[in-house]
Amino acid sequence: LAYMLKLAPASMGFMASDGLHHAQVTEADDNQFMVTVQLNNTSVPMQRNDMMLLNTGSPHLVVFDNSLTESQDILGKGRALRHHPDFGPGGVNVNFVAVKGNDSIFVRTYERGVENETLSCGTGVTASAIATWVRYGGSHENCFSVETPGGSLRVSFTPPQKGDALFSNIWLSGPAKWIYKGSIPDGDVNT
Repeated sequence: LAYMLKLAPASMGFMASDGLHHAQVTEADDNQFMVTVQLNNTSVPMQRNDMMLLNTGSPHLVVFDNSLTESQDILGKGRALRHHPDFGPGGVNVNFVAVKGNDSIFVRTYERGVENETLSCGTGVTASAIATWVRYGGSHENCFSVETPGGSLRVSFTPPQKGDALFSNIWLSGPAKWIYKGSIPDGDVNT
């Protein structure tokens, strides 16, 4: 949005609650853009049975379920895990993941704050790709295609090197499109 409003250049940095991020916007065609954002380094996930916990800017619990479908009800289980006492008073976001191939996953997310499923979550698909690599491995490029109800994304990263415990060089890419523009006529807003 900052790029479209000419408030920022195509290559930019911005601060979020977890620190500085870099981003690149590429124009694809009329009102379509490809956005690539660098996320901060993150540690190897903590594993529990079929779940992994990690922080990619927000805390995420990744739950593997290869029978996951787009129509499956995830609200009850998502809500219960999000509020589970093991995750403290702040809780976690919950990502349900079905592995579709060596470097392809399908993700549905129950987000805290929203307290419902969202169509997609950037930090959630990133957490899901990293957790999938830890559990199942991936292609030699460490790049995952991620399908969500909201669309297709890509996540790439550098796994921890010998003697290191951090995933680094984490990049999230996906499309952005200006879908609506509105205005409020002068005099219609209480000041």
